[in-house]
Amino acid sequence: MLTRAGAINQFVSEVMPSIRTEYERDRLPDYPARSEGWNNFVDALVTEGKAPERAYHWKHPRCCYAPWETRA
Repeated sequence: MLTRAGAINQFVSEVMPSIRTEYERDRLPDYPARSEGWNNFVDALVTEGKAPERAYHWKHPRCCYAPWETRA
């Protein structure tokens, strides 16, 4: 089972490059695309049994938050 830290590392190395290629051609971070990517990634991990069901409650990684957003 993946931990949150392991999931973040995998997300950053495997998912973020495709998000950058598809949504950030202007080199500006697309935070909604990043957040949606994280949600889809976590859902796939749980569905495939690679992460526990409580993963649905993991906070988004820092790279998904715009600088002006607060992380509750």
